[in-house]
Amino acid sequence: MIVSAEKPTVAVRRSQVLVGEGETAELVCQVDGIPHPRISWHRDGVLVGVCLSVCLSCLLLTLGLSIIHVS
Repeated sequence: MIVSAEKPTVAVRRSQVLVGEGETAELVCQVDGIPHPRISWHRDGVLVGVCLSVCLSCLLLTLGLSIIHVS
């Protein structure tokens, strides 16, 4: 078996999103590479965790972060 490494790539659609209070903020990035890159979301240097207002999604190579009812 031959395993080849492939340099990771990350494509971020927007690095900053401005939304009004009570709206939903959505951040999306596409990743690729071998081995598959691990992605984590941070805000002001703090890891963002899942809670009632934060949703993480993953569909194939696209990862998303949604913050519902921004305050």
